[in-house]
Order: sequence, then C-alpha cells, then structure tokens
Amino acid sequence: MGERRAPHRQRLPGLDGTRDLARGDEERPTAAVAVPIKSAGEVAGVMALAHEDGGAFGDEEVALLQNFADFAAVALHNARLYEAAEGELAERRRAEREVLELSRYNRNLFEVNLDGLAALNLDGGFEDANPAMADLANLSRSGLLGTDLPSLAVDPEAARTALGLVREQGYLRDHPLELERRDARVPRPVLMNATLFRDGNGEVAGILVSVRDITERLEAEKKLAGAEKEYRSLVEQIPVVTYTQEIEHGNGTSYVSPQIKTLLGFAPEEYVRNGELWLAILHPEDRERVLAEDERTDLSGEPFRMEYRLISRDGREVWVRDEAVIVRDEDGEPLHWRGVMLDVTESKALERELAHQAFHDSLTGLPNRALFQNRLGHSLARSGREGSRVAALFMDLDNFKVVNDSLGHEVGDELLVSVAGRLTACLRQGDTAARLGGDEFAVLLEDVAGADDAVVVADRIAGALSEPFTLGGSQVYVSASVGVALGGGASEDAPGPEDLIRRADLAMYGAKKKGKAGHQVFDPSMNAAAHARLALENDLRRAVERDEFKLFYQPKVRISGGPSGAEGGGIQGVEALIRWEHPERGLVSPAEFVPVAEETGLIVPIGRWVLEEACRRAAGWQGVGEAGDPFVMGVNLSARQFADKGLVGDVARVLRETGLAPEALDLEITESVVMDDAPATANIFRELKDLGVRLSIDDFGTGYSSLAYLRRFPVDYLKVDRSFVGNIGRTGESSEDVVIVGGIVSLARDLGLRVVAEGVETAEQLARLREMGSDLAQGFYFSRPLPEGAMDELLRSSWGAETGLGANLSGGAP
Repeated sequence: MGERRAPHRQRLPGLDGTRDLARGDEERPTAAVAVPIKSAGEVAGVMALAHEDGGAFGDEEVALLQNFADFAAVALHNARLYEAAEGELAERRRAEREVLELSRYNRNLFEVNLDGLAALNLDGGFEDANPAMADLANLSRSGLLGTDLPSLAVDPEAARTALGLVREQGYLRDHPLELERRDARVPRPVLMNATLFRDGNGEVAGILVSVRDITERLEAEKKLAGAEKEYRSLVEQIPVVTYTQEIEHGNGTSYVSPQIKTLLGFAPEEYVRNGELWLAILHPEDRERVLAEDERTDLSGEPFRMEYRLISRDGREVWVRDEAVIVRDEDGEPLHWRGVMLDVTESKALERELAHQAFHDSLTGLPNRALFQNRLGHSLARSGREGSRVAALFMDLDNFKVVNDSLGHEVGDELLVSVAGRLTACLRQGDTAARLGGDEFAVLLEDVAGADDAVVVADRIAGALSEPFTLGGSQVYVSASVGVALGGGASEDAPGPEDLIRRADLAMYGAKKKGKAGHQVFDPSMNAAAHARLALENDLRRAVERDEFKLFYQPKVRISGGPSGAEGGGIQGVEALIRWEHPERGLVSPAEFVPVAEETGLIVPIGRWVLEEACRRAAGWQGVGEAGDPFVMGVNLSARQFADKGLVGDVARVLRETGLAPEALDLEITESVVMDDAPATANIFRELKDLGVRLSIDDFGTGYSSLAYLRRFPVDYLKVDRSFVGNIGRTGESSEDVVIVGGIVSLARDLGLRVVAEGVETAEQLARLREMGSDLAQGFYFSRPLPEGAMDELLRSSWGAETGLGANLSGGAP
C-alpha cells in the first residue's frame, strides 16, 4: 500500500463495493475501496481502504475489507445489546426500589391507620392485621392471627354471612357488625368494608377487610337524636308557631308546628299542603305592606320582622309577630327561611287600651289635655287653610271643693262623671269635650261663625248644669265658670293650641272674678293683665333675693277689761303687716302680690322672713304696754305656710334665736284655712300650743266654723272681720251685723276666748264694740300701719319716753 501519508479530502461517490478514482489536491490518482458496516439491517458506518499508487484493489483485498466490516458490525451489535441490557437492569433495579418504597409506605399506612385493617383467608381467618384491629379485639397481634373474624363477632353467624357476601359479590360496603372484645363487657359497633384480593397468578387469595369503630359516632347520633327530640318537643310545646319556608319552589311552607291549630284553627298538614293559605288569610288592610316587606327581604336576605293580622278559620282577627331568618349552608348558600309566629292579639289590645288611657281621662273617659291639644292643633291648621273659625271653652266648676270636703271624694268623682255626661250632651257631633284635670274641662267647637255661637254653647252648658245632681242620696247643685276664646282663620297672629287654651283660661278667671256661674269671652286686655302678673311674679322672686320687703305694724288697743279694771286704752301689741318696696313702683299693696306669692309657693320663704323679722323686733319692744302683760306681736300665717311641714320647727327656731318669750307671739290663721281640714288643724294647733305661743282665728264669721271643732281648738283670740264692724255704730247700722258681732263676743266669752275687732275707723264703732264687750280693737281710728321707726315714736308718745307708759289712745287716732 506504500507509505502512510497525511490524508487528503477524498470524494467517494458510493459505498456499494464499486471502485472509483478520486483526485487529490495534487491531482494524483488515488485508489480506494469502502464497504458498509451494517447492524440490525441498518447502515451503522463505513469501512474504507485507500492508497496513492493509483492501482486497483484486488478481490482478496476487498473481501478482507468486507470481513473486517462484518467483524465491526458484530462488535457494534454486541455493544448495543450490552448497553440495552445494562439499561434494562438499571430500570429493573429502579422499579424494584420503587416497589420496595411503596410497599414500605403502604405498610406504614397499614400500621398507623386508625381503622382496623386485616388480610383474611377465604374462611375469615386472620393472616395479617394492624394494631388498630388488634385493639378492637383487645388482643395482641400474634393472638389475633390465631383467630378468625366470626369468633370476634357478637353474632358469629352474621359475620360468616358477611364473608359469604364478599366471596359471592367480591366486595362489601359499610356492613354493620358488633365485635366482642376479649375480657371486655361492652361490645364495639363497627362498619366493615371488604374486598377480594388476588395473587400473582390472578387467583383469589383472600379477603382484605377494613373495620371502623363507630361507637362515638353512634353516641353522637344518639345525643343528636335526643337533642332533636327535645328540640321538637320544645318547639311543639311552647306557645309559638315555628315554621320552615322554602326559598325556592314557590316559597311553600315545608314545616309548621302544631300550635298553628291553636292559633288559626288550621291543621299543620293542611297549612303545609295548601301553599296559598297564608296569602288567603292575610288581612286585606295589611296585605300590601306585608307582601312588600316579604319581597324586600327575599331580595336582600335581611331578617323578616313584622306585626300583622291573619284571619283564623272561625273569622277572628289574630295579630301575630312574625320573625324569620335565612338558614345557610357551610358555603353560605341559602337553604330556607326559618321563623316563628307569636300571637300578640292580647298585647295589641293592651296597647290600644294603653294608648286610649294615654289620651283619655281614666275617670270620665273624655279626651285628656294631650288629646284635646292635639285635636285643637289639627282644627286650627284646617281652619287656617279653609278660613273658618274655632272656639275653645275652658270650664271650671264653682265650689267643687265644698262637695269633696262635705260629701267625700267618691261623691266628687261621681259628680265629675255626671258633669262630663251633661257636657258631652250639649255638643254637636264633631265637637270635643275634654277633662284637663281636677274640676277643669275644655270644649273644642269647630266651624263657628263667631263668639256668639260659642256663647250659645256656654249658655246651653250652664242650663244643663243648673239641674240638680243626685249623688250619694243627696241632691247636689253645681255651677261653672266658662272662658271663651276664638282662633283659626287666615290671620297671621292666630294663636296656636297652647295659646288658645291659655286665652280661654284667662277668660275663665275673668268670669270667676265677676261672680262665678257665668261666662267671659277673651279680650286682648286680659293678655296684658296676664303679662303684668307674670312680670309681677318675676319681680317677686327677685324681691325675695334682694330683701325688698318691709314690715309695717298696726297697734292692737285694749278697749275694755284691763288688768286694773279700767276701760282700757293701752296698746297691748301690734300686728305685723308686710309691704313690698318695689324699686320702680314704690310700695306694692299686699292685696296685689300676696295672692301671687301664695300661688307660686313664694309665700313660704316670705312668711319665714316675716316671722324672723317680727320676732326680732318684738323682742326689742318687750316692757312697753300694761304692766304684767307681754307686748304681743301678731304674725299672719298663709294657707301654704300653715300646710308646710316645717312650720312648727321654724317657729321654735325663731323663738330660740331671737329670745322672744313664746307668749309674746300670736300666730293668726284665717277661718277658711282653719276649717279646710279641721282634724289636721287641731293637730298643728296642739303642736304650736306646746311651744307656748298664742293663736288667733282671723276673719272670724266669714267661713264655716264648726262649733264642735272650735271648742277643741286651743286658740286664744277670735278676730271679728272688718266687714261686720264697718256696719255698726252709725245711723242705720245693720241689725244683722250687730247680731253677728254680739254673737261672736258671746261665743268667745262662753269658750273663754278674747275678741279682737278689726277695721275700727270711728269713735261710734269703738263705743259700740265696748258696749258689746270686745276686748281689743285695731283700725285706722287708732293708727294706720306704721313702719318700724314711726311705730317706735308712737309707742314713746303713747306710754312715755322714759317708762314706756302714758295716756291711752281712746281720744282718737294719732
């Protein structure tokens, strides 16, 4: 072949065993031959031979080359077989490892599974079992492998039957058994699942069994069943209808408790069966609002809560309170409505009754102030739109207190009921009569032409009340004072409800001032008087704070029966009289401000100040007057003061603080106050008398004193009212007043009391009183009420500057 040279790129046109000539870069002829290397029928490579001599290869050389190619093909094939064998072996090893790992994993699962797992032979004998199965049998695993499943069952035959089913059908699902634990008294309920398993040849080799202990589940189910039974029992016994209503399927009711029978008269199955029953018995007046709310809550999912009426089977209207909520599953999807219906018919009736009571007087059944004011407001609003007029009448019974005090409160109540009946009978349909409280009534007259229409009604009421009332076996006469006020219309200053009632009230007081048993139409001037009174009340409150009150004193003169037997003439004491020194108006008369103080209650602190100031001054005047007698300070007590529980304590405190001897204080109470509650008066009098003070009944003869009570009252003086004294001791004197004054003096003598005559203004009156035997007198004839300084001067001039004694005052007024 010659010398090996560095190869040159040759072009070999084919590998089919033919010879060809290729030229090198140097264009020298080269001889080459090539044969394919075939493996598994495919060309895997080429074996070639070449030389540069240019001569052709012989057959022997070609055959040799072919042999070499065959040897190479065999070697290549063997290499490939070896490589494939190595790969298959590696794959088998990997698969074996996976099978081993899976087997180990399955075994672990088998061992740790909480359910009892076992491999049984076809007769039920244990071939293998996990710890859970051994625990169920209360045996060791080795002990378990020597037994079979039927021997562990409470009912072995049932277990054999179950195994037969497995052999027959190849499996068993959730089959119940009871296993009897060795050395344990309580069997275990289980659910058994089983399937056949096969060996490597596909032959049935045994039975795989899974046993689950369901003891806890059965106990839970038992408890749940008990709870459900208890819940159902509760639901069906409480006085409430419970129901379940489907969200779909036309919102039909799927359950309703038996109480529906009691509530509406329909059997539960009838109510459930008839899906349209609820709509059919829904009250027509409630239908629209209930269905609207039902639709709204269906769409929004909000709770349904309403009170409405249903019509029962027997036609009764039944009020129910219906409350329902949507029950949802674990994913929040709505399942159904669940609700309750409670019978609230009685509570609704009670509500109506309470509403009636809230706006009606419990005694007479008439509308009360709140309802009257409400109706009056609506009437005024309507009249403003229509241009009509409205009248309000305010009526107060005259002397109603006398009926209460004389015949008792029960008779008084009967009278109020009877008055309400007569009052209502005087009105037109559409008008309103109301009781505002106590003995006050009000009337609303709609569509009146003017005050004359209202006055006609007032006269009609007066006529109706003029007839006697037969109450408690007695005939009672009563009259009323009526105030009339007009309102309504299109006027801009038209009064509102409260203002119109106030105007009628003011007019009523005007009627009382005119003598009662009459009527008065409101006049704007009454408003001015009311404002003036309000201003007076406000000023009066400030007067208490600013110490604007002063005390004046009027002397009480002995006119007969002095200690030495003289006809008298000495000043025995004074009466303290309050005056208000207003910073703008000057002195204000007590007749103007005392009634206001009495109504507002300010009279109590004012009266306490009077008591303190009068006692302080009286302590300084002791020693003047007749020898042996104290100089007595008279202090008036108002009705409010006399009723004040702190009165006795106040008097005791003032006496202690001022050092005034109790017998130097005379407390004066009017006859009307004394007889207002005679038993209570007697008690208060005794408490005051225990302090040692003197007591006087003022304005005696003007009230209704009971001689029986008068005898028991521990009083010292009777003060004859000035209205009787003014008509005696002059030409044409009143014989009646002479008889009254003489009778009072005689009565006082018989009871051991002393008499004080008030309002003495002439010498003739004084002489006549002396003839009758009056002990003391006071009035302008002796002196007008004087301030403290002037009273000091009078005492000095009357009794002497040094000794406090002097000439009497019988010669005339100072």
